[in-house]
Amino acid sequence: MSSRGRPPINLDAFRIQIEQWKYHDRMTADDIVRRISTEFNISTSRRVLYRYLQTWQSDQTTSNMTQARTEDTEALRNRIKELFFENVLKDKNILFQLQKEGFVVTNRGLIRIRRSLGLLRHQTPEQKEEQLIKLRHFFENDALLNTKLQSFGRTYLYTYIRQKQLSLSRQALYEAFRDFMPTNVTDRWNTMQHRRTGWTAPGPDFIWSIDAYDKLKAWGIEIYASIDAYSRYITWLKSTHNEKIESWWHRLSDGRARHWREYFGRITANGRFSADSIPDRIAILYLFMPIIRTELSEFVYIWNSHYIRKQRNRPHVLPGQPWVLYHQPEIRETRSYARPIPFDRLRPLKELFKHDNIDLDAYLPQDTITVCKKILEGQIFPQDTPENPKLSIYLYLRARLEAYILSGEQPAIGLLETPIGGINRVRSHLAAHDIDVQLLNQETQGDINWDEIDHRVES
Repeated sequence: MSSRGRPPINLDAFRIQIEQWKYHDRMTADDIVRRISTEFNISTSRRVLYRYLQTWQSDQTTSNMTQARTEDTEALRNRIKELFFENVLKDKNILFQLQKEGFVVTNRGLIRIRRSLGLLRHQTPEQKEEQLIKLRHFFENDALLNTKLQSFGRTYLYTYIRQKQLSLSRQALYEAFRDFMPTNVTDRWNTMQHRRTGWTAPGPDFIWSIDAYDKLKAWGIEIYASIDAYSRYITWLKSTHNEKIESWWHRLSDGRARHWREYFGRITANGRFSADSIPDRIAILYLFMPIIRTELSEFVYIWNSHYIRKQRNRPHVLPGQPWVLYHQPEIRETRSYARPIPFDRLRPLKELFKHDNIDLDAYLPQDTITVCKKILEGQIFPQDTPENPKLSIYLYLRARLEAYILSGEQPAIGLLETPIGGINRVRSHLAAHDIDVQLLNQETQGDINWDEIDHRVES
C-alpha cells in the first residue's frame, strides 16, 4: 500500500472534554496538548488545537446569533463608537470584542448599527468632500499645526484624526495634510532610518520592557513606561538597552518630547531657568507637568491604536494594531502569558505597603500647588505663541514664587523628595517582615506563612 502522508487530525470527537479543560479547568494549551496525547493517544500541536477552538467558538457564536437577533441598545451603540473611533478597529475586531464582552450582536447587526451612526467605511464623493472641509478647518488651527501634527507620519496622523471623530481614507487624509505641510512630509521621508533586527515573544504578557526617558530630567520631569514585547502595546507609562522600548522612546522623542526639550532648552539658554532655583523648578512643574501628562497619554492612545505594518528588514516585528494584538491574542492563535497573583499572596503585600508615603501621581506637594494656584488667580496674561506656550505665565509665577520664599510666608513651599532605592528599597521593606523578595517569584510559597506575617507598620 502506498503512503499518502499523515492523516489529518480530527479533534471533533473530543470537543466536550477539550472545552472543559480549556474553559472550566483553565488549562493552558500546552497542558491540553499533553492530555490529548496521554489520554487519547493522539499527537497534535498547539496550533492545531487553537484552530479547533476557534472553529468551535465560531460555530457556537453563529448558532447563538441565528437564535438571538442583535440586541440594539444604547450601551452597544456607545461601545461600537468607542471601538470605531478611539481604538480604530476593523469590523471583524469590533465584532470579536463586542461578543467577548457579552453583547448579543451579529456581523450584519454591527454593520447596520455602524452605518446608522454615520460610521462609514466607504464614502460617496459628497460625503468625502464634507469630511475634507471639516479636516481643513481642523488643520487650520495654528497651535495644533505647530506643536503636534508636524511630528506625525501617515499612520499616526490617520489614527489621531480618527480619534478626533473624522473618518477618511489614509490616502485622502495624507494628501490633504501634504497640501498644508509639504516640507514636513518630505523631511519625514528624509529622516527615516532602518533599525536593527530583534526577537519576538510568543504572546502578550510574556515579557514587558521597562525603561525611563530622561531627556526632560534636567527640568524635573522623568517619564517611565512599559511596553509589551509581543504586541508593542504600552501597558503603562512609566534601559537596559532594549530594542523594543528604545524604538518606542525614539518615536516619543521625535514627537512631543522633542518640542518640550527644545522649548525648555531655549528658556534655560536665555537665563530664565536654573536647576538650582527652587522657584524656577516649581513653576516649570506646576505649569507644564499637567500638559505633558495629557499629551503623553494622548500619544500612548494613538500608539496603541495605530497599525504597525509588516517590515521587510525587520521580520521580527509583528504587523497589526498593538491594542488588537494585546487584547485579542486568540486571533493570532496564541494566548496571554499573564499569571494572576494569588489573592492570599497579594492581600498581605498590599497591606504591608498601604502606608507607603510615595504617591506616583504627585509631582509637587499639595501646599505648593495651592500657593501657585492662589498666585495666578484673577491674573490675565497675553496670548503666547505655540512655540513658547505659557511663557508669560511662567515668568510671572517664578518671580512671585521667589518673592514668596524670601518673605518667609506660610505655608512653606518646595519640591517633593525623589524616591530612591528601587528594588533594594522594596527588598529592605520586605526583609523587615522576614520576607525574601526572591521567594515571591516562585510558583509555590511554602517557605512563607502568609497568615503569620506581622502587617503592623513600624513606628
